Amino acid sequence: MGPGRPGSRIQPLGVQFGGVDDRLFNVLRSDGSFLEASGTSFSAPIVTHALADLAGRLPRVNSSVLRAFAAHFAERHRAYKARQDELGFGRLPLSFADALDCGPDEAHVLFVDQIARGDILGYQLPMPGTFSSAAKISVTLAYASPVEPTQPTEYTSASLELTLRPHRNIFRFSPPRGSTEKARNVDLTSTEARTLLTSGWTSSQEPVTKTLTSAASLNEADLRDSGKWETLRHHRVSFAAGEINDARLELRYFARRAGALDGLPTEVPFAILVSVSDPNSGGTLYDEVAAQFAALRPVQRVAGRVRLRGGRQNAWY
Repeated sequence: MGPGRPGSRIQPLGVQFGGVDDRLFNVLRSDGSFLEASGTSFSAPIVTHALADLAGRLPRVNSSVLRAFAAHFAERHRAYKARQDELGFGRLPLSFADALDCGPDEAHVLFVDQIARGDILGYQLPMPGTFSSAAKISVTLAYASPVEPTQPTEYTSASLELTLRPHRNIFRFSPPRGSTEKARNVDLTSTEARTLLTSGWTSSQEPVTKTLTSAASLNEADLRDSGKWETLRHHRVSFAAGEINDARLELRYFARRAGALDGLPTEVPFAILVSVSDPNSGGTLYDEVAAQFAALRPVQRVAGRVRLRGGRQNAWY
């Protein structure tokens, strides 16, 4: 049971059925008889089989990709936060084949890349410009961080900061100095924005962000508690109609050594798995994503043929 060490506090990553007292796990012995037992010795191979099958289906795979898929598609418990130290991200899938075959109201996109210290990388979310309904977005980030064995409380040396900018035209406007008015978020293309600019207001350089973490402030302690230095993170956010326009994710890389920021040039490989879905079930989201984002390529489903011993026909899975 969790929590784990800093940098990987959500432990276990997930769970899967391995038998209970009133429903034991059936195991086939080498002599053909059955053994009834329970334990992680039975649940772990099931999850390993699912991940091994996934690795054979993806064109590019590493440990970060597999961790991202496991956390992203885990089935959450209804008391997810309260039981996280027992269940991790949730019940892990028995197969990822269905996840590679998107339905009409969803799209899953995998980004596999690496980032150098001090760089800022941006990735456009697969949300078509013609889509104007409400939307749900799930984002999972997994990366392999250098470690500092001599610092048990600061074991993870790299932090990848994930920022979501949902609307390209919504900026933060600040009032002139001495004004008692409060800052506000305004569409840069609107008449209100032009009026504010002529009145001495200033706009932010980048569009406003959508908070992904539960950090109460920018204090380092709060940021750590919300997962700043965690190497596996999963976020789910919902948007009303009109709140998304050319949304993008930004990734920044911070490094530390012996408790202080580190300026040495290093690279960290990572994987980002993004899912967008239409809660209103309009039935067109996937087709619109495929039409607008021609660079995306669907994963080819692989059919494995197995010869059953003593059987004349082939079974396909």
